[in-house]
Amino acid sequence: MKKPSRVIVLLVDGVSSLTLEQLLDNGVLPNMAALRKRGSYHGNVVASFPTVSGPAHVPLLMGVMPSTIDLIGHNQFLRTEGRLENYLLHYRLFDRKLKGRRSLYSEYDNSVSVGEPVRVGAHAYRKNIFSLADWAKVRGPANGYVMRTIEHEYRAGRDCIVGWLHETDGLAHRSSRQRNVRDSLASLDRWLGRFVPGLDEGTTLIVTSDHGMEWTTQKPLLVPKIMKAAGYQKDQYVYYTDGGAFCQIYLKKDGSYAQRQSEQDLELLPSALVQYPEIDLILYRRQTNDGDIGVILSSRGRATVKKIHNTYYYRVEQGRDPLGYLTGPSSGMFSTELHQDQCLLATADSDYPDGHYQVFELLMAPSSGDLIFTGARGVSFNILTSHAVHGGLHRSQSVTFILSNKQLTTDESCLRTRDLPRLLGVLD
Repeated sequence: MKKPSRVIVLLVDGVSSLTLEQLLDNGVLPNMAALRKRGSYHGNVVASFPTVSGPAHVPLLMGVMPSTIDLIGHNQFLRTEGRLENYLLHYRLFDRKLKGRRSLYSEYDNSVSVGEPVRVGAHAYRKNIFSLADWAKVRGPANGYVMRTIEHEYRAGRDCIVGWLHETDGLAHRSSRQRNVRDSLASLDRWLGRFVPGLDEGTTLIVTSDHGMEWTTQKPLLVPKIMKAAGYQKDQYVYYTDGGAFCQIYLKKDGSYAQRQSEQDLELLPSALVQYPEIDLILYRRQTNDGDIGVILSSRGRATVKKIHNTYYYRVEQGRDPLGYLTGPSSGMFSTELHQDQCLLATADSDYPDGHYQVFELLMAPSSGDLIFTGARGVSFNILTSHAVHGGLHRSQSVTFILSNKQLTTDESCLRTRDLPRLLGVLD
């Protein structure tokens, strides 16, 4: 596609393609349905892992996987300094992390970010003054401010506008009423019905999301409890959870966290964690003579993934395939040796789309934890996300969508979120 003269990106937080399509088909979102009919829609778009706000915005706006620039969560542990940084609460840390890199904003002469944490390259920034309203279970002010500001900036002649609509994410985390998410999307849809007819012919509108959500069904499983049961005291590890369903563990060695732990250092911790039905995948690195490889462990079995010249080698070494690629009638279509561009295509319809590629890239990031685990369906590790979670690799959390008023592409059945800039003809 040729670069559009003007572009607007609406990043609707925490909405999977599964949720959107159900509402589209039920007639709840007539204006988005009209966009789907006359423009283009891709509903098999895989977000980056971990599927959490902030880092998952990076591929959409910069065309790169966050882990390749050592961005591995909206909390990041600095090993040598022994402290956590929270990128989502302090956007300036994103600015510092992404400084000097090209973005969708930098491809235009008069760009603006409206409440968006990834704002490097934007010529102006408009802070969302109602950003915490949805976390207080108040629907309306946060998204309303973004929509009004987008209207104003468009009339002012901005050629690139990115607006972060995070109400859907905040309301889902803080309330069990799934109707809140539906009502929020319906409100956005009504606004689109008023806003879209006024766009000029050269404007490309994108509606997309950074990740999906899973509704929780039980009380959170708290990390200190399971680490204590595994024999670890609080002064022996640091952890953080992202999205509720994703957890990184850093273990102290020789009095500090500076040195990454080997598989041998983990000792019995993986086998202790795998006993919990609330934990789905346990991930860590293994040192070999040919370089480090990723280990994927679950109650189903254990597999490894390594990378040689952009080819990913996946092998089940014990039990059944933890990602399910090598079981069932479609097993014959999955090759255990795939180029990075083939990994998505081979696994796009599985419950862990792009899983082995995403796991390897995350584990190899310098700041990734000594051990990572994700939640089983509907499980949270954080009391602040006791109603809905994300962060993991399940399809419901990782598959999102790209909806546009223009025809972007017709020849790709599955995409990664990092493909959006390419579809817009920028950052090639």
